[in-house]
Amino acid sequence: RYEHPVAGPMQAIGLPVSIAGVGRVAVRSPLHGEHTDAVLEGLGYSADEIAALRKEGVVGRQDAARP
Repeated sequence: RYEHPVAGPMQAIGLPVSIAGVGRVAVRSPLHGEHTDAVLEGLGYSADEIAALRKEGVVGRQDAARP
C-alpha cells in the first residue's frame, strides 16, 4: 500500500519474485509535469527560463494534475 497524492490510498501488485536482502518498496508513478522543472534544469534551463516557458504555455503547471 502507498499514498497517491491525488487518488489517495492505493494497492499495487508486488513482484512475483523476491530477492534476498532487498525489501519491498511501493513507488507511485509521477504526476503529469511533476518532474518538468528537474528535467529542464538538467538540460541547462535556468529558473527564469523555465518560468518563461510556463508563462508562455510551452510547459504546464506542476500542479496541473491536482483537482
